[in-house]
Amino acid sequence: MNIPPIFPLLAQSPDVTNLISNPDGTIRAFRFGLADEGTEMPYVVWRNISGTSDNNIDDRPNGDQVVIQIDVYGTDDEIVDKLAKAARYAIELDCNVISYRDIDQDPITAEYHIGFDVMWLLPR
Repeated sequence: MNIPPIFPLLAQSPDVTNLISNPDGTIRAFRFGLADEGTEMPYVVWRNISGTSDNNIDDRPNGDQVVIQIDVYGTDDEIVDKLAKAARYAIELDCNVISYRDIDQDPITAEYHIGFDVMWLLPR
């Protein structure tokens, strides 16, 4: 599989790291399902929601087109919005933002969530 460089791009962004750095220097950014229960908020997760090969008629595909869902979670709606904007800014020169989802609040946990989708063209 062809994996987009989301984590390195987020880790190189001071705007992102200022919001989600741990004391040990790691950042709270994870592939979907890999954040531990009880991870400190805010944090970013992402997952591949679709993809296709960049097919050619007379040769193997020279790349892949993938759509990645990026989600931001936190306890403060303003911080969640700020982190989503910082994450978008960190990656948008390498991909195309194709949709946004409005901020919402979980009625049980009162945690906030916002997300957006990006399309990435990845060479093989």
